[in-house]
Amino acid sequence: MAELVRGICGGITQYLDVPFSFFGHSMGALICFEVARTLAQQRLPQPQWVFVSGSVPPHRLQPESLHTLPTQDFIEIVSRRYSGFPPAVLENQQLLELFTPILRADFELIERYRYMESPPLVQKIAAFGGRRDDLVSALELEHWRDLTARSESFRIKLFDGGHFFLNGHWTALLNEICDAL
Repeated sequence: MAELVRGICGGITQYLDVPFSFFGHSMGALICFEVARTLAQQRLPQPQWVFVSGSVPPHRLQPESLHTLPTQDFIEIVSRRYSGFPPAVLENQQLLELFTPILRADFELIERYRYMESPPLVQKIAAFGGRRDDLVSALELEHWRDLTARSESFRIKLFDGGHFFLNGHWTALLNEICDAL
């Protein structure tokens, strides 16, 4: 995670001369949170908002090791739990062989990540989730509030759907983000 965040920060520094915010879903929420923390540590311009979606807050993550499972077990669990493999990929062995290592690397990144305690972000945080997300409950989303010094500005919004609720609710999600901005 640290290497990824360093690379992102190095790549975006030249673009931080205008107001900006971050949005991340699932693994992306943890990444954008860490990028915001790193920008603050480096005394670089800060995002106005950190919009997180479909993610347990980093200080509440429970350790897992899905990335170490045998390939067939990994595919079955990720498919069942996250709908991580579209049916077209599951039905095509070549696509499955192409995408499995990529998805396994994503899981390894998150499963090896460990939150390091630090002061809360100065940014406002808004958390989004699916009402039927079995992975990230509304109660877990509430804990993102712990990570901002501006807890009075914290927002939470739930949409119909599961973990990938945003696929069917882009317009409503974008409207929520625009309202916040």
